[in-house]
Amino acid sequence: IVVPGHCLAQMAREFLMLYPTAKILVADETNFVREKRQRFLARAATGTWDAIIITHDAFKFIPVESAFERQMIEAQIASYEELLDQVDGEDRLSRKRIERMKEGMEAKLEGLATRKDDLVHLGEIGIDQILVDEAQQFRKLSFATNQSDLKGIDPNGSQRAWDLFVKTRYLAAQNPERPLILASGSPITNTLGELYTVQRFMALETLQERYLHEFDPWAANFGETRTELELQPSGLYKPVTRFTEFVNVADLMAMYL
Repeated sequence: IVVPGHCLAQMAREFLMLYPTAKILVADETNFVREKRQRFLARAATGTWDAIIITHDAFKFIPVESAFERQMIEAQIASYEELLDQVDGEDRLSRKRIERMKEGMEAKLEGLATRKDDLVHLGEIGIDQILVDEAQQFRKLSFATNQSDLKGIDPNGSQRAWDLFVKTRYLAAQNPERPLILASGSPITNTLGELYTVQRFMALETLQERYLHEFDPWAANFGETRTELELQPSGLYKPVTRFTEFVNVADLMAMYL
């Protein structure tokens, strides 16, 4: 169970109120300082815990197998390379944005090459499901698109969201039945593209079955765009295209639910 730092003690108390005989392990990021990290992970792996409750900031310190993450990074880089082949040669802005995102993934790959695999990883701990409270804090998951200049979407991502995505896919390979639960009062806060991110977290296989796992075909099926003239700071008007509303909502909700 992954919670904001200020909710850690409350979550532990309420968990024991519901399950008084449960055996739980509770930790914040101080348990993951260099001299304590290996000891805590070994304790997590060797104990018979009903739940491990940790903070958002501590969660990132639980590694996954480097080989698995490497495969995911390489797949993302391949998606960017495919998009670069499709981008109009005169569309320098889109090309530059995709190249920048590709370089970000390549940097992750380089960092992975220098990472030591001497820590107990997620699979060895025996975790079979992740429950994230205040999950909107993980909503910025990067994705490949040749519509990166479209208003109403943000293809740039955060390391926090990427880390959760990698761990979710790792658990999904071990436990396909609901490896992740996202708890949030506001899963969509800023952009319509955030629903695409939620679906990637929760129902990636369903998207893949329908060939909607890439953003552009997903947006073509479920989003409507509108182009309008908008006044720029320069005082000139410029056509701006926005992702304004959902379409085919019944099909979308059938997958979402």
